[in-house]
Amino acid sequence: NELREQITSMYPTGNHRVDWELGRLAAMSRVTSPSLLDKILAQITPESSPVSDLHHLIISACMPTARTSSQSEIIAMALLGLDKKIEANQLVIDSNWQPRVSELYAQLISYDPNLPTTIAKNPAFGQEAHVLFVNKMTDQTRAAALQRYLQLVTDETIELSPRLLSLLAELPFENISPLVQIALEDNSLRPTALLLLAKANRPADRLVILSGLDASQWNVVSSCLFAFSQWNESTPETLVVLLNLLNRAASDEQGDPIWKELLTLIRRSATQQGRGLDTMPADSLPATDAASKQVVAEAWLDWGRNQFPELKTNITSNALPVNWEELLTRVDWDHGNAEPGAEIYRRQQCSQCHGGRTAVGPDLRGAAKRFALRDLIISIVDPHRNVSGRYRATSILTEDGKTHTGIIIYESIDGLLLRDNAHQTIRIDAKEIEERKVLSTSLMPENLLKDCTDQEIADLYAYLKSLQ
Repeated sequence: NELREQITSMYPTGNHRVDWELGRLAAMSRVTSPSLLDKILAQITPESSPVSDLHHLIISACMPTARTSSQSEIIAMALLGLDKKIEANQLVIDSNWQPRVSELYAQLISYDPNLPTTIAKNPAFGQEAHVLFVNKMTDQTRAAALQRYLQLVTDETIELSPRLLSLLAELPFENISPLVQIALEDNSLRPTALLLLAKANRPADRLVILSGLDASQWNVVSSCLFAFSQWNESTPETLVVLLNLLNRAASDEQGDPIWKELLTLIRRSATQQGRGLDTMPADSLPATDAASKQVVAEAWLDWGRNQFPELKTNITSNALPVNWEELLTRVDWDHGNAEPGAEIYRRQQCSQCHGGRTAVGPDLRGAAKRFALRDLIISIVDPHRNVSGRYRATSILTEDGKTHTGIIIYESIDGLLLRDNAHQTIRIDAKEIEERKVLSTSLMPENLLKDCTDQEIADLYAYLKSLQ
């Protein structure tokens, strides 16, 4: 008690370093003085740095004392202002930012249960970065926050993001349906939109859901495949889509969770077509590893080509990949333009996975200097070739039979946070995990540049060189 009293009487001394350490000592000593809390919060001002604000918020979170309404307002404003200050100071945050701030927020709430409501009522609330504060809101406060976000997005006051679209999915689907349709046209939002359409599974959206079976994100494919399984209808065209997906799943271990279900649906669809029933591949074909799965896939592809010759050209095969070595010598790398390259970077969704709070891949600033041209381009078109252990995907099977694949961004004894390549952050409790497996592959899709012209590839490289 004597130490706590001394800290309370000494703080602040006016010496920045001394006060910084006194603050730490107050946090470790768990000082309960309301007057010291006032002095700690007084350090948070419009001019204070985000690092300083975070420091004093952490101290506040370690002081187990009831908050006054004015103290609660200061804490709310400080939390809401962090991102603007970070942006103004051009600071960089990584993928651990969100879980760490969420932990801080939860601890602050433990001493101030009304903090979520205070945040929701603050005029500054409503930026995309504030979505994480909605997680602790309940009942009417949460409903009001969702409506506020819906209005802000509808009015184009803030931009829609995958995280925000996922949050708005708590509203009745008819309320967000126009936003989902718009999101389908944006490459960065389309995966999330497909997940929502698959969950709603409306007859009017079946063509779009079917297109989701060709998505580069396996969790999107899985959700769309489950939606398709509920339809109990098939056409030759949808069967071809399933056959092509089988071929893709045979060569990518991220497709393992849907393999058995996919074979069941193919057999069901083939039976519904009524063609070649006596020549369908047998159920007993082995499928225990990549090689045997490829045998099964080729058997079904051959069957499809024979039974549906009119669609033969639509059925894929394991054709040789684009000769990227030849392309490296063909592209005029010295005449790329960074400005259109930035648009290609956005169109290919690179910004969603590289850099910032939702990153599941490495920061690409300075990558063009760290890596030779050949190595950089090959890593884009063939991301599974040499995957750093830090960026290998993890597949987790939960007790309810669901499989989640992504990068573990945070783990504790109680559970973990997994971020997938649809930019969804999923919390999984340790007790729910049935099985986990570190994959040899990256979350990054293959052949991202296959539809780009030589000039577009040169432009993209010019943009990567500009990232410092």
